[in-house]
Amino acid sequence: MQKEALLHELRVIGIRSVFLNLAAYLISVAVQGFTLSFAVGLLLGTLLLFADLLLLSRSVSRSVEHAGARPEMRMVSGYLLRLLLIGAVFLGATRVSWINAAATVIPLIYPRLIYVGHACLHKNGEQL
Repeated sequence: MQKEALLHELRVIGIRSVFLNLAAYLISVAVQGFTLSFAVGLLLGTLLLFADLLLLSRSVSRSVEHAGARPEMRMVSGYLLRLLLIGAVFLGATRVSWINAAATVIPLIYPRLIYVGHACLHKNGEQL
């Protein structure tokens, strides 16, 4: 059941991320013109988003499975691992000239936009 729920969430976020990436790229085109580095940054950020969500799911499921063995430590270590991954990817994006580092960070806010937007549009509690 957990795997099905995770796949559903990844599918929903994936589909909506495509549209949000297109919107972000079109806005960037209006501001700075056509640049491949922004598109590469968005793609890298989207991949990072999915890696972050998978690690979050793994961390939560392990904490629930081993509830008696200090689940707080498992959650904190999972959180630190995800932060380390985000930091490493962002650092790499700042070092590589053909990746826009700001565009790498943008997809990380997509889940917040997706869930808040869904809650605003569907007040009766419909699922995504």
